[in-house]
Amino acid sequence: MVERKAKGATVTFTDKDGHCSRHAARGGLGAVMRAKGLKAIVIDDQGAPAIEYADRKAFQETLKNWPEVLKKDPSLAGMSKYGTPGIIVPLRGLGSMPSKNYSSEPTEGFEALAGPSLDKINQERKGRMDGCMPGCLVRCSVVYNDPQGNHLTSSYEYETLALMGTNLGIVDPDAVARFDRISDELGVDTIELGSAMGVAASAGKMEMGNVDSALALFDEVEKGTEFGRVLADGVVATAKLLGISRVPAFKGQAIPAHDPRVTKATGVTYHTSPMGADHTAGVNYENPMAKEGQVERSLKTQIMNAMQDSLGYCILAAPNDKKVLINFLKDLINARFGLKVTEDELVRIGRETLKDEIAFNEKAGFIAVNDPAPEFVRTEPLAPTQSVFDVPQEELDGIWKQLDTIAV
Repeated sequence: MVERKAKGATVTFTDKDGHCSRHAARGGLGAVMRAKGLKAIVIDDQGAPAIEYADRKAFQETLKNWPEVLKKDPSLAGMSKYGTPGIIVPLRGLGSMPSKNYSSEPTEGFEALAGPSLDKINQERKGRMDGCMPGCLVRCSVVYNDPQGNHLTSSYEYETLALMGTNLGIVDPDAVARFDRISDELGVDTIELGSAMGVAASAGKMEMGNVDSALALFDEVEKGTEFGRVLADGVVATAKLLGISRVPAFKGQAIPAHDPRVTKATGVTYHTSPMGADHTAGVNYENPMAKEGQVERSLKTQIMNAMQDSLGYCILAAPNDKKVLINFLKDLINARFGLKVTEDELVRIGRETLKDEIAFNEKAGFIAVNDPAPEFVRTEPLAPTQSVFDVPQEELDGIWKQLDTIAV
């Protein structure tokens, strides 16, 4: 897909086992890479000098207690056992995990995709939970084997299980794992392609719940047929070709596996983030269906996530208490570089990152040329809560006025 400059193309990374299972996926970064004539980047660390520490003792002392902090965090305990599939049952119960093109039509048997089910299969087939990189303490990556015990896919994550599973009415974990493997090999974003396939299914181009029908669409993408190329360009292009006005996307990006109608702070993120419908920009399930306070919840989460991204700290390895995380990162950076960074200065990294992203979009004319937010999230109640996204537009418009002042 990189060679074809598909808008859903990813920059693919090999994991520590050599599998092409990690991707810089959202936003078509692979297409950007191809447009620059760049085919691959090879990193050879042989002979690289050891890291120098301004205060090695303080650095090691800071790290020493961190495993215990993460071990005691209840949310991270579940993440280590099941990975992101561990949240499937509660989120599907809310309706947040998409079903059959983000509709209220249920997908029966979705529990087969949930963490406990995958864990049972993995134990039988000698699969495992692993870290995506050496030194990971949480180890939330699901390495999934086929019935013969051979590696099928790695980083078998919630977003893929949702968009290529329940969103297509499919609950066979082996089938969805196969979809994930094909997507890895093609170099396409599973969220974007899964969303496009859901729209295609609603238009009669695929039979919901039919694995072979889904594989036929993958085949079109791989062969580069006219429709396959459109699918690889994502949900907006697919909806346009099929004449569909109900487009599940914000700012050109497909809605991930967190429906804005039942996690309204996340909906605020989709509406306002410079990156559009990007779950990594700021998912928040605190008091999820309340109308009030969601702009503030979203903004705080966007600042924290921007800060963590800038520092290279995984958002899935963050304890619930963000003050604890900020203090840890502060002490680590100061010991490493011999600085006197404060907690407020770290948070400011997140604020400034968002400012830079907003300024880039404005100068590039990105907001002006992009599609409006999907109307159906405000007009179609989502089962079982019958909730809609109802945060007033004027509150969304004023979010950045608080960027420098809101306490994080």
